[in-house]
Amino acid sequence: MSRREFLTAHDPHNMVGLVEDFPDQCRRALAIAQSTPLPPGQPRPDNILVTGMGGSAAGGDFVAALFDDQGRVPCQVNRDYSLPNWVGPGTLAFVCSYSGQTEETLAAFADLRRRGAMPFVISSGGQISEIARQEGFPLITIPGGQPPRSALGYLLVPIVHVCAHFGLLSAVDWDAFFAVLDGVRAQCGPENEASPTAELAKNLHNRLILLDGQGAAAARVANRVKGQINENAKRMAFASAQPELCHNDIVGREGAHHQAAQWATVALYVSEVSAKMLTRSQVTARLTEGTMTTYELCAPGQTLFERMVGLAYIGDWLSLDLAALGQEDPTAIKSIDTLKAELARVP
Repeated sequence: MSRREFLTAHDPHNMVGLVEDFPDQCRRALAIAQSTPLPPGQPRPDNILVTGMGGSAAGGDFVAALFDDQGRVPCQVNRDYSLPNWVGPGTLAFVCSYSGQTEETLAAFADLRRRGAMPFVISSGGQISEIARQEGFPLITIPGGQPPRSALGYLLVPIVHVCAHFGLLSAVDWDAFFAVLDGVRAQCGPENEASPTAELAKNLHNRLILLDGQGAAAARVANRVKGQINENAKRMAFASAQPELCHNDIVGREGAHHQAAQWATVALYVSEVSAKMLTRSQVTARLTEGTMTTYELCAPGQTLFERMVGLAYIGDWLSLDLAALGQEDPTAIKSIDTLKAELARVP
């Protein structure tokens, strides 16, 4: 059986095709953002907020890391019905809902408008897009019809483009960015029978997975990969961050074998780390080697943006390899569908 046949054997809704298309999705997202008129003379905001849920909010985590690295105003991601108290007229708020119908994001959007914030909407349609049109807010309309978690490019690239356009983030070398994603696709995609994610997935199969982000930006990628493994592979994974995990999590791992027999750790790197951070990772791996094996995933690319998205894309392929090993349909999300049906009955 070829790698493509293996990945698609239990994939009736073509999640593999959507992930394979990701570099080109990012190209389309940039073209859409560049062709959308932006309001002139946007005032420099006091702060940035990205509000959304699930896959729609995933891009916000990467944007927040970029602001931590190079921005001059703070950026925070909101995943809730309500907003932080500091949100107000000086807030530039990206309202991200792939469907345009997400109830938490609709509630947050209403709150943003009441507080006089500057909303910037990214959606494929639904109520959120309709409100943006009616009230004259900037709107970037992206294609719909796929699971939000597979639409990271549509939900991330426009935010980065807008922030760079207004001088809030550095300009992006988009050709270099796309080249990194093309490289990941060639290395990890279905045409490479020696994909490194296929080998790693075999080592992680049927184990509880700990994803250790080596630093704050890597921790944001770890959280994205965790969500992809949860939804695509229907397996539990946990995300932790160095150096914080060395102040609590590391002790919990001493007795982890009493809770479950099969554990594995994946250390995620988006950049070179300090000697102190490297020592933390090495000592953590040594102290837990009797309980869990530690593997590494290192990001491709030169800039932080390239490395974060490139590593997240590797994580997408890892989640599909794990789904294929478990003979799981990577698109199905029965638990979430059940929850949404129950919530619809609540007034």
